[in-house]
Amino acid sequence: MKGFECVIFSLAVMFLKVRCQSTKKYVKFQSGCSYQDFIAEVKSKFGFPDSAELLILDETDTEIEEDVFVELVEANPDLCLKIEDRLLDKSLSSMDNSSTSSLTDTMSPSSDNEPWSPPRQNHQLNTNINRKKSLSHRSRRQLVNLIVSEMTERHGRMPSRKQKENYALGIITAFPSLRDPFSQKGYEHFYDAEKGTGYLAWRLKTLSRKVFKRPVKEA
Repeated sequence: MKGFECVIFSLAVMFLKVRCQSTKKYVKFQSGCSYQDFIAEVKSKFGFPDSAELLILDETDTEIEEDVFVELVEANPDLCLKIEDRLLDKSLSSMDNSSTSSLTDTMSPSSDNEPWSPPRQNHQLNTNINRKKSLSHRSRRQLVNLIVSEMTERHGRMPSRKQKENYALGIITAFPSLRDPFSQKGYEHFYDAEKGTGYLAWRLKTLSRKVFKRPVKEA
């Protein structure tokens, strides 16, 4: 009888496909678990800090809220869920005009021992921020892409751990509202050196995959 119960238990476990940036992983979702249980599992799987406020979207970028989550994934077990960091969106939305203007007003060379300073070449991003007073998911990706582009231009495709930390530190130095008050250094959501995770790390991994992708052989 016990063996039969174990079979029933194993069948009640689903493995949901989850995408964060360019990384896809299967996350275990057990029958009887809640939305918050799943969020905790995602944080552990992708290396998010406990303080991260995650947003779950479906394949059409529609937010999946807590009250419908369990029913939706049980009815659509093959759905690929998309994860976004709500905390960063809120922080970007709360940036004041002085922080925004500094994005174009300053540009100082960064050595390996100095925090990154924001570049001038981002007029379109500044226009969007000034007009909308907030950033969409797309604009946030644009900000990360801009920073990584500047990083790889100066340091190559494989910047050192220290260089990536300096860029992450530079972001929250230039924009204090982007600091995570619940993490040790405040910038782990951009780059966590211990785990090798964060928005900068994920973007660098995406670029590496594109560079090293083998061409398709002709028949």
